[in-house]
Amino acid sequence: MGTGAITTEILKRLAPDSVLYGFDLNPVFVAHLQRTIQDPRFVPILGRAENLAAVLDQHGIRRANAVVSSLGLTAMRPRQRAAIVKQVAERLTDGGVLAQYQYVHSSGSPNWLSAFGIKRFPEKDFLQKHFRDVNSERVIWNLPPANVYTCRV
Repeated sequence: MGTGAITTEILKRLAPDSVLYGFDLNPVFVAHLQRTIQDPRFVPILGRAENLAAVLDQHGIRRANAVVSSLGLTAMRPRQRAAIVKQVAERLTDGGVLAQYQYVHSSGSPNWLSAFGIKRFPEKDFLQKHFRDVNSERVIWNLPPANVYTCRV
């Protein structure tokens, strides 16, 4: 969720009868969005992505049509990263989509970053283990530039 820039854009495009659950670890961001976004379709949640399934269960949600994620997969421990993405894949409806964006500077590329102990993380290869179809696009006009992965179950 962060400061709400992407959340606000999603809400502009969200169907009137849909609900957007937003997760963030930072209580300041959650409180900020509770104050600034007055859309009843938006449910801000202070919590960890690792608890996705439990949070959805608490809200009576069995499946989601889509998940948008800006989680820093590169910086996560392998077990943590796999647990989160596995839950997303299991909770998406048939034909559901995960949009995962990874900022280029945090992907461990280019290879010279390895000199500083930053290893390249093969995002697409990792996501293909959990989704039947994974497409990627580099969005250079974004600041910072990002790779966007569209993953379908």
